Amino acid sequence: VQATLGQGGAAVSVVAPTAVARPTPPTTDTPSTAADTSTSAVDAIATDTVAIATDVPDTGVLTTQAPLWQLGERRRITRDVTSHWVTVFWPVNPASDPAAVEALIQELRYRLDSSPPDPGVFETQVQRVTHGRFEVIRMRRAVMPEFADQAETRMLSEVERLREPLDPLAFSVLRRRTRALVLRDEAAPEAQARAQALLLLHDRSVDPVEMRVQRLTPTLLSSTAKELGPPRVLSFGPALTSGGG
Repeated sequence: VQATLGQGGAAVSVVAPTAVARPTPPTTDTPSTAADTSTSAVDAIATDTVAIATDVPDTGVLTTQAPLWQLGERRRITRDVTSHWVTVFWPVNPASDPAAVEALIQELRYRLDSSPPDPGVFETQVQRVTHGRFEVIRMRRAVMPEFADQAETRMLSEVERLREPLDPLAFSVLRRRTRALVLRDEAAPEAQARAQALLLLHDRSVDPVEMRVQRLTPTLLSSTAKELGPPRVLSFGPALTSGGG
């Protein structure tokens, strides 16, 4: 809808915005013969599928007692593509220490994104993503279809291993690595502002990086892993005639 208004002798065009419909999340076990291998299509399915878990509305009130969802789930989407994407979502407990969550992500990334990579693995990502007022750790692997089950098992098992305290030497290396990466990531003023805004959103004190990292202990890291909610798994790829994904 467009209208032209006379204002001070000048013509001003006003265009009413049109509503944009939110895409409908994919359904469980829906086969398709249409080959869609575009990165954007796969990424849209994998990132937006936190909706697998919940339709919790954003009320503007931060929940500090429980993760985004309480029940795990696994979905398999079959498409005629040549690779397989396995994504695991772990809901973060809002009461968890943000520095410990960051250290947990760094350790998972270090363990999973190894060099050389595991057999059949093309790419590994471990990221923190936001869903409304909540945070989720998203782990994703792009693999050869016959390695899909192994990729899923590996991602799930690494979190389970981190629910036990690291030995002192391994933890010391992790803390130094976390400190270096946080300093790098927050080097730009806008990145610092975002990090501080997230701390304030969770009613946390805005402390220097050194103080945040110094609070980390092996027990705090393992407790943070234990506080993660149950995982939700999205397996996206082709149907195999025998074995594999």
